[in-house]
Amino acid sequence: MEAEYKKDMNHNFMILKEQGEEKIKTTCYQVRMLIGNSIPHLLPCQLRGMDGEMLFYYEITSLQPITVSFEKKKLGQEDLREIFAGSIQVLDALEEYLLDPDSLVMDPGFIYRSAQDGAFYFCYFPGYRRGIWEQIQRLTEYLLPKIDHEDNEAVTLGYTVYRQAMEADFTLDQMKQTLYESGTCHREESQEALQEEMEERVFLREEDVTSQWEEPEKKQSPLFPGIVYLCILAVSTAVFIGMAFLQRNGYLPWMNLTMILEAVLLAGIFAMAGTFFYRTYKKGKNAESLQTRETEETIKKEPKEEEPQEKEITKEEDSLQTTVLYEGETDRASFVSSQPERYKTIYLQQELTIVGKMKSASDVVIPLPTISRVHAKVRKRNGEYYLTDLNSRNGTSVNGVLLNGEEEYLLKHQDQVSFADADYIFWKT
Repeated sequence: MEAEYKKDMNHNFMILKEQGEEKIKTTCYQVRMLIGNSIPHLLPCQLRGMDGEMLFYYEITSLQPITVSFEKKKLGQEDLREIFAGSIQVLDALEEYLLDPDSLVMDPGFIYRSAQDGAFYFCYFPGYRRGIWEQIQRLTEYLLPKIDHEDNEAVTLGYTVYRQAMEADFTLDQMKQTLYESGTCHREESQEALQEEMEERVFLREEDVTSQWEEPEKKQSPLFPGIVYLCILAVSTAVFIGMAFLQRNGYLPWMNLTMILEAVLLAGIFAMAGTFFYRTYKKGKNAESLQTRETEETIKKEPKEEEPQEKEITKEEDSLQTTVLYEGETDRASFVSSQPERYKTIYLQQELTIVGKMKSASDVVIPLPTISRVHAKVRKRNGEYYLTDLNSRNGTSVNGVLLNGEEEYLLKHQDQVSFADADYIFWKT
């Protein structure tokens, strides 16, 4: 089944037409329920007539088909759970509204996912007729090669649902039970991991407390120098009084008070000077030791940065040749901003580059409120670059012309490309 895509000022639509010669009656129960209700997990639909044809307009603004959402990602257990859970939820909603599930389009290109909350939305087309369990079987066949085979739970879940879908008596309850069991296992493992993490945190906290108690034993009070100097002054005064007393009583006849005072002052000055120099030396040693320790910790924690002028930046391989890009290489493509003081140049160094404002889902982040979370993509194929808008709210345009959803545009040198109101020039050398 083929679809067309259209964009107006603020919305993106997927358009489906009547299939074959059989006309869809607009008064039938399925059409009235689809148009007149907001059914959970179904794409909102509008019915429009043109040239005697009935067109079904499905709202897909800020949504991407799972063929795009998981294009660069291997599917883990949680991803599979979300897809299967979304399928169960929409089938439950169809049962609630008494709608025929065979009209639900389970083709991966018609299953949409929100980049904002990860929710799944399905296309219900009254003119579509295909067995729902056959569609689920084909959906699992599409998902199996995309599973991360290092994730044992994902492999188990995917192949379990696939085997169930192959059976003639497969029911929705079986899929629910499988998801429930995988979720229970997942929660138990998560609790064990959380407990291990908490124990590790407690252990680290105990180490921190121990170090906090040990640290003050090595530190000196800021009043320590003044106390030392006062002690030296007090001792010097006591020595002077004692020697003056002895001289006055005839025990030190060869000395007078002036000589005693000079001797005591000289000894006090030497004591203070010695104390000062010792503290300065100690402080320098401590600072040097601290700096060495901090340097070692920084080296351990921080990864070594690559030197871009000596190492490869990336490799781009295709069926014809392998190209290695270096810092000084000129054969590459990029988007050069028309406002270089605000936006950096976007280098197209990968086979697929996603542009948006959501860091976790985009290769290139443009931090503007008008940019959608996943806004557009650029794919390199046979040395050419193709730009596609991903149903963004404010659109992607080339030379002033808005791109329709799913439309691939072959970029040419010096094309003016706008992601919403972020303007760039495509540069290919």
